[in-house]
Amino acid sequence: MNKDESALVVREREAVTRARELVIRDGDSYVVACDYQRGWAALEKEIVDTFRESKRKTDAAHKEVVAMEKRHLQDLQIARKILGPKIATYMEEQARSRREEERRLQLEADNEAEKERLDQALALDREGLKEEAGLLLSEPLDAPVIVAPKNIPDAKGISARQTWKAQCVSLKTLIKAVADGKVSELALQPNETFLNSQARALKGTMDFPGVRVWSERSITTRTGG
Repeated sequence: MNKDESALVVREREAVTRARELVIRDGDSYVVACDYQRGWAALEKEIVDTFRESKRKTDAAHKEVVAMEKRHLQDLQIARKILGPKIATYMEEQARSRREEERRLQLEADNEAEKERLDQALALDREGLKEEAGLLLSEPLDAPVIVAPKNIPDAKGISARQTWKAQCVSLKTLIKAVADGKVSELALQPNETFLNSQARALKGTMDFPGVRVWSERSITTRTGG
């Protein structure tokens, strides 16, 4: 921290101390407060001016580095965006093929288990053990659970992530569902920008159901005059 910056820090901290200590109780203290406010606004301008050139040089250097980085990355990013969906499509196709194979093999295993159970039940029935045969047929089918082997090679560093998304296609229907308690209120996001613009335009006459309207007073400070 150089000498000029150290001097600024002293003045900045002094401003905070004075702001905390000052109590506006009469006209004289009000004038003092306004003088402080103007002085601190001028100090803010001085600080901005002090660092403007350094910021300009830093910003220019940063923009140059960012532009250089972007030039080097853009072709690779395009390549990855092209290839990524191809990989995802292939993985999905293979996953679907694996699920279909599992269903086919599971059906074969179920049919084999069912045939074996029927043969056993018939054998029991022939031996006169009708009750045991009935119990055997009423039990859950004891078939092995089939898990098909992976049908794509392992690729280090590559994995698939399934992301579910939602889009509102009928705002009125969604609003009704929220009003009926079927959907959380979190599904609706009030447009604060629109509401604030209406408040500025309509002021005290604004009367929207479910919306609170109020005004806040803020102080503006000019450094000259």
